[in-house]
Amino acid sequence: MHAGDDGDSLEQATREFLAARPQLFGIAYRMLGSAAEAEDIVQEAWLRWQNTDRTNILEPTAFL
Repeated sequence: MHAGDDGDSLEQATREFLAARPQLFGIAYRMLGSAAEAEDIVQEAWLRWQNTDRTNILEPTAFL
């Protein structure tokens, strides 16, 4: 791995997460009925997504 690879990977992961975020929030809100709780769940998903080995994930939105 090159020094810049991790940064590029995190940038890509950020773009993928931000693209899926409205859908994630909508699902969490419908399940929980609370915007604050839905935000907490989306934040947890972001933390997990950052620490996931995304090498073989073909559909980030489906994974998230």
